[in-house]
Amino acid sequence: MINRSLDEIHKRAETLVKVDGVNIPLRFGEIADEYAAFRVGAALVDRSHLGRLEQSGADAIDLLHRLSTADIESLAEGEARRTILASERGRILDVFTVVRRPGQPLLLLTSGVFKTLFLEKIDFYTITEDSRLEDVSARTAQLALAGPRSITVISQLAGASVASLPAGRHADVVIAGVRVLVIAAFEGTNTSFDLIMDADSAADVWNAAASSGAIPAGRAAAEAYRVEIGVPTAGREITEKVNPLEANLLKLIDFDKGCYIGQEVIARLDTYDKVQRKLVGLQAAGGLFEGDLLYVDGREIGWTATVAESPAFDGLIALGYVRNEHAREGRQVVTEAGLEVRVCDLPMDPA
Repeated sequence: MINRSLDEIHKRAETLVKVDGVNIPLRFGEIADEYAAFRVGAALVDRSHLGRLEQSGADAIDLLHRLSTADIESLAEGEARRTILASERGRILDVFTVVRRPGQPLLLLTSGVFKTLFLEKIDFYTITEDSRLEDVSARTAQLALAGPRSITVISQLAGASVASLPAGRHADVVIAGVRVLVIAAFEGTNTSFDLIMDADSAADVWNAAASSGAIPAGRAAAEAYRVEIGVPTAGREITEKVNPLEANLLKLIDFDKGCYIGQEVIARLDTYDKVQRKLVGLQAAGGLFEGDLLYVDGREIGWTATVAESPAFDGLIALGYVRNEHAREGRQVVTEAGLEVRVCDLPMDPA
């Protein structure tokens, strides 16, 4: 019963792809149409492969505040806040969202790939605190609406007050007879909303959104758009190999709060301007792969992360890391195979 509703969605896709051990749609039809929904319409995306945890207990907020980079202590009911769980070395273990719901456990939205590591780390640092984590990923679903017309769609589904939610706010609503948590999301400059519901009701919400003008979009179009706007994701740009400042996640760090895991290292990197590389866009005619090393004059200066094919660009686009002195629009670098790669500022301009 839990998977039947999601299976109904997946059967409509032309191709499925396994992400973090979960099958999700790669595309429903023409990628160009799905991509256009992100840019000028409203794209409807299945994000159920991501992690969803509930945290209860009197010390839950205090624990997260002491472990992660953002100010969680000041989080009010009805608010959501992104934060980073870092290692002792100041490297990224995961980027997650804390959602504070009235009268309910905290909802933590994690990545899928690092969800198990996240659970282990939180458990490791929970000693005497009154805090309990429950993985509710399997019995819940997560959909997203993204694009300039997503405001119109969510207004039809849940009302104008929900459509006008600022980023970082959420509302508990009913859509097509289903109770849905709608979160005004954070990624990029475009409008987007995350929708969380019981997994067995996901198809009802999906159908209602599609009937209100949202265009079903698969991972191929979603990844192309994500690369263009420069949003890093777990397991690709977000890994223990990089620190938050390199990944352009400075806004998720509160430098005025007290200690958290990795705080001394991250503060030192910021204070003494020790960040040596940064996340950039990349463009190549073809033949570019995830993990390719990048060179200038025979010297290794970075690597590629996510590689995608975008209808708005000729060839391939990618996100990657390069040393600061090469992180500028138009800089030419090469792969080990000699492929020429152009460095682009983020967000990438498809014009």
